[in-house]
Amino acid sequence: MAQTPTSPSALINNAAKDDVVGLNGDFNFTISDLLANDPGGAAKVNIGTQFFFGDSAPAAGIPSIGDQVSYLAAHGITAHLNAAGTAFVSFDIGESATDINYFVQIGNKGTWSQAHVDVSAPDPVVVPHLGGNLFTENFDNIPAEHVWVASGSVWQQVDLNAAHGWTGAAYSELGADGYLEVETTSGATGQAFWLDTQNSPGPINISHDFIDGTAPVDGKTAVLSFDIAKQDFDGHFTPANESFEFRIDGQTVAQIDASDLTNAGQMYHYEVNIAGYADNTDSTHTLSLVDTTGEFHFNGFSVDSVQINDWVV
Repeated sequence: MAQTPTSPSALINNAAKDDVVGLNGDFNFTISDLLANDPGGAAKVNIGTQFFFGDSAPAAGIPSIGDQVSYLAAHGITAHLNAAGTAFVSFDIGESATDINYFVQIGNKGTWSQAHVDVSAPDPVVVPHLGGNLFTENFDNIPAEHVWVASGSVWQQVDLNAAHGWTGAAYSELGADGYLEVETTSGATGQAFWLDTQNSPGPINISHDFIDGTAPVDGKTAVLSFDIAKQDFDGHFTPANESFEFRIDGQTVAQIDASDLTNAGQMYHYEVNIAGYADNTDSTHTLSLVDTTGEFHFNGFSVDSVQINDWVV
């Protein structure tokens, strides 16, 4: 009498050999891969009638392609079918994939046998995202001591120390939206400004404390983000040797050179991993903005939208 998938021996005869998929970063497999270690006569006549995925054999016969696709999906495996949807082509192992089983018939009308497939799933893809805000400076809504208007745009002198607690910034210069061809990246119309890194006295070196009250833990870092641009004053650009640094607790975490910024007037956005600052247990840290050019230039950089956030991974 011909063997069937429901024959008691199918579960114990070990004719079909167990398999392992998902090793060495290979998260795609085929039915041929599974049959490679089985007897040469496995599914000899027709895979469609001599092979199926499942933990048990239904009394009604071989499960439909749709039922097998559902079985695999329930185990975190995506099945790819041919254009007609009548046969399996390959399978992708997802992050939540778990072990599966299959049944195969050996020879023409020979014994049916169940095999177990040990599935190694890929590590989950963790998408980093911003956590709590630790520090923000947009240089907006700061009282001006002196205001100049050039080419319809405003440039103003302010006391960033008194206004927002920046050390070394009692005399600071801010450009309004459009001044020196640079648009701001934060603030409402008429109230939005960016920081000029070259004061009339020379390069800036200013700093501000911020507090991170969360103790360093695995999987948690922090990110510094900012926007920065070269300036264009009637064809006079930020010099090629101009350079600027962002420092955390005295350590440079980002250096921007004028040559890094292609188009004058265009704000470039940066996000910098600053996890290293949290290596100690002190929750108070210092952010410094330092023009390292070492000499006075009429045109420096324009800096806006400085933020420090927890970066949760």
